[in-house]
Amino acid sequence: MDKHLVKVILYVAGAYVLYQTLDIVFLFYIAILLTLSLNPVVTKLQSMHFPRGLAILFMYLSIFVSLSLLIAIITPPLIVQTRHLIETLPEAINSSQILVNYQAEITKEIFSKISILPQAILGIVVGLFSNLITVFTTLVLTFYLLIQRQG
Repeated sequence: MDKHLVKVILYVAGAYVLYQTLDIVFLFYIAILLTLSLNPVVTKLQSMHFPRGLAILFMYLSIFVSLSLLIAIITPPLIVQTRHLIETLPEAINSSQILVNYQAEITKEIFSKISILPQAILGIVVGLFSNLITVFTTLVLTFYLLIQRQG
């Protein structure tokens, strides 16, 4: 067999394996990035006589609290603006008179979309659960990488 043909076959096989395991490789990549960015702070806390595991958990708690505060700050204005849009949208649509000619088509389209609503909600719930598992797995991998990395 030709040496170049063997190399091409090996490259194609390697690319196929990489493509099939891309999600796992990406998960490890994110865990390594988190490890590299959290390690200096964890090491500093460890030098202040915190046990390494406790320092990592403290960093996780700090990140969680920061993200929770950010969501708590962003959510109320978002709710107010959405409520305002919901209240003013029907009046804006009625005053524009553009959609009057297409009312039957719009109603038909809305009813056709309502029939697939349960399936869409199920997809959102499954996606949310999958993302939560991915985040948890990434945090666990990062924890173990940080525990192993001493300085």
